[in-house]
Amino acid sequence: MAKGGSALSGRFWNGVSDDIYEGYTKLVEQLVDDFLADGFPPFATPLGDRERMARLQALRLSQSQYFWGSTQAQAELARLEARYGGGA
Repeated sequence: MAKGGSALSGRFWNGVSDDIYEGYTKLVEQLVDDFLADGFPPFATPLGDRERMARLQALRLSQSQYFWGSTQAQAELARLEARYGGGA
């Protein structure tokens, strides 16, 4: 049994694994940023302001974590309701 320091030791492979995982997470973040560069995912149609407002209102009424856990969603709904009315 090797005592460590070998080229094929657990320490070496743990480092390789950590490097691969770090590169993977950076790649995923970059891809998500690139896919959403226009504000909506590929192969989707962006919603108009009133449609977005209706969906955000429905999420708010359903007590959804997608709404209540996102300050961005809450701010967007407040902005849209100030513009078009319809606040609760």
